[in-house]
Amino acid sequence: MFKFSEEEGLNSFVGNNVINLKNKQPRWNERLKSYALNFGGRVKQASIKNFILIQDCESAEEEEKAQNVIIFGKIDENTFALEFWHPLSLFQAFGIAMSEFDFKLKCE
Repeated sequence: MFKFSEEEGLNSFVGNNVINLKNKQPRWNERLKSYALNFGGRVKQASIKNFILIQDCESAEEEEKAQNVIIFGKIDENTFALEFWHPLSLFQAFGIAMSEFDFKLKCE
């Protein structure tokens, strides 16, 4: 268990072995008349579990150019797609994807 003093925070863990990821922000899709993420045609169904994570960026311009680190999305009723790239391992990517099921089962 991590314990922090008042001067410390999660930022104190920044180092060579820590990467900060964030959700890629959806963009307005005029055809759908809603916000959407571009999954490159791999994700076929809308779901609260769908997400794209990128490395944390300082500006909107950097975020637009940022490489995807992990993509997770629903293909059909019981099938999901998981794609990941360096620096994540298979174990880390699978753990992140499984965490979506723990929290969001009650939402659908």
